[in-house]
Amino acid sequence: MTGRILPRVIRAMHAPGYIGMDRNRFNDEVRPHLTEIPIGKQGIGFDRLELDAWVDEYKRRNGRPGKGATSWDARESPASSCGPASGTSRICGKRICQSTGAPELKEAERYLARMMEQSRQAQVYGVRPTRTFDQAAAQFVLENQHKRSIKDDVCRLKDLLPFIGSVPLTAFIRVRCSPG
Repeated sequence: MTGRILPRVIRAMHAPGYIGMDRNRFNDEVRPHLTEIPIGKQGIGFDRLELDAWVDEYKRRNGRPGKGATSWDARESPASSCGPASGTSRICGKRICQSTGAPELKEAERYLARMMEQSRQAQVYGVRPTRTFDQAAAQFVLENQHKRSIKDDVCRLKDLLPFIGSVPLTAFIRVRCSPG
């Protein structure tokens, strides 16, 4: 039996096919979590083991048992599922589907209740959630992947994070009061 040995570095054009998804989804969901390996003057590749680790983590978070399997708990909470059968997976018309990271059902239900209350306060009173500098920096990097200078921005942000990463953004707002 002759076995084919896979290369350790997989070129960027072949990486989406390696993990079974289209290029756009790969660039949006997977590529930001990988280390780019320069190949020659213009080529880019990814470590096959890093790709495999991403798939393993994705499977751990989102995997489902096969048909006929009964390994999941019979009772599911709206906080632990997000399908049409749950009935309460929408908050103010917006579909909510994310992991709570909670090992127990009660904790996941408390998390969902908190999310619902935050959404209600935002709609009724205009209350915005408190975000820290590191959360804002992560969102900035995700939204600006297209920028040519994103690597420079990331380096600058990494320099700032140890000092102001946990500071709420409201601390950076300077309020000007007019005299009188």
